[in-house]
Amino acid sequence: MELHVITAAVFVFVLITVAAFGYRTYSRPAGVLEKLHAPPPGLRDAASGGFGPGAVPQIPNFRIRQSLQWLGEKISINPEEASVTRRMLLSSGFRHESALPVFLAIRVVSAALLMALAAAATTVTNWLLPADLLLIAGSALAGYWLPLLVLEEIIMPRYQEALRFALPDALDMMVVCVEAGIGLDQAIRLVSEELEITHPELCQELRLISVEMRAGERRMQALKNLAERTREPEISKLVAILIQTDRFGTSVADALRTHADFMRVNRKQRAQEKAGKLVVKLIFPIFFFILPAILILVLAPAFIQILQALGSLSKR
Repeated sequence: MELHVITAAVFVFVLITVAAFGYRTYSRPAGVLEKLHAPPPGLRDAASGGFGPGAVPQIPNFRIRQSLQWLGEKISINPEEASVTRRMLLSSGFRHESALPVFLAIRVVSAALLMALAAAATTVTNWLLPADLLLIAGSALAGYWLPLLVLEEIIMPRYQEALRFALPDALDMMVVCVEAGIGLDQAIRLVSEELEITHPELCQELRLISVEMRAGERRMQALKNLAERTREPEISKLVAILIQTDRFGTSVADALRTHADFMRVNRKQRAQEKAGKLVVKLIFPIFFFILPAILILVLAPAFIQILQALGSLSKR
C-alpha cells in the first residue's frame, strides 16, 4: 500500500512540474495579454527608463534596480572590461545607462550568495581548513562569472535570434512601404510601429534608428550603429546592402525583397537542420527514460503472473 502511495505522489509531482514548465515556457497567456494591452510604442521607448528590451519599470523592480545601481556605482572596474561588458549588454538589448552598474552589482551579489552557501556547507562537512577555504573561494569566483556566462551564452543569443527571426517580416513590410512611395526613413518608423506586438525587439532597434536620424545622425551612420549595437550577422548584411543601395542609387525595394527571400530560405534551412538533429538528440532520452518505462509496463504483468504461478506450484 505504501508503495502505491509513493508512486502516486511521484506521478502527481512530475505531472505538476511538467504542467508548470509547459505553462511558463510555451503557453504564457499572461505574456500574450501583456502584449495585447501594451502601451503605444512612443511610451515604450528605450529612454523611458526600462532596463530590459521594451520594459516598463514597475515600482518594486525600480526600487531593486536603484539599489543595484547604487551598489554597482561603488564598484571599480577596468575601462576595457567595462567597454566589453557594455557592448555585450547592448547586444542583449540592455541599453539603459544604468545597465552596466546593475549588471556589476548582480555579479557581486551572486558571488556573495554562492560564497555564503559554500560557507554554510563547510559547517556540516569534516574537511580540512584549506579545502573549506578553496570551496568558498571557488564558489565566490563561480558566482562572479556566472551572470557573465548567462549573459553571453543565453540572453544575448536569444535576443539576436529574436532579431533574426523577425527580420524577414520587417523587410516584407518595408518593401510594401517603399513600393507605395514612402521614403526609407519613414518606412523604418512605420515598421517599428506596426510590428510592435509581434516583434518588439526588432521594433525597438528600428525606433532607435529613427531617433538617431531625428537627432541629426546620417542614415548610413545610424544603420552602422545598428549593426555594431546588435552584432547580428544578418543585420550586418542588411546594413551593408542598404548602404550600397544608397551609395549606388539602385532600387531599395528590389534589394530588400531579395534579402528577405534569402533570409526566409536560410531560416527554412536552419529549421530543417534542427529537425535532422532532433532524431539524434532523442536517442538518449528514449533509451534512458522512455524505454525503461515501456519495458516495465509491458513486462511487469507477465512477470507478476509468472511469480504467482511459481508461488502456486511451490504450495503444491
